[in-house]
Amino acid sequence: KFVVNTPTRKDSDLRRPASFIVPLKRHTAPKGYECYMTCAVKGDPKPRVTWYRDSVSLNTNTNYYISEVCGVCSMLILRVAPRDTGEYSVTAENALGRAECSTTLSVRGGVLGGGG
Repeated sequence: KFVVNTPTRKDSDLRRPASFIVPLKRHTAPKGYECYMTCAVKGDPKPRVTWYRDSVSLNTNTNYYISEVCGVCSMLILRVAPRDTGEYSVTAENALGRAECSTTLSVRGGVLGGGG
């Protein structure tokens, strides 16, 4: 006779607050080149991910290509310019919690200000 003992506690509750498994890394990109930022999130229910630059949401900005596949969140800037310098952050949020990570992007070969 085969018997399986299952715990009576709520060990089967798989819901978890949003959290980052892999945070964003600091980036330095040459002017005119592409910059690819990635991080990884987890959570159940699946977290809603939003990207920001200097506290402004980028999710609807067509200058940035944003994707999320299996918890890996990516953002691509095709041609980095001095105006892209700044702090970038990602928030992941679900019903159980919110997490955030951030990084900075520095652009080489460009001068801020200028006649641009």
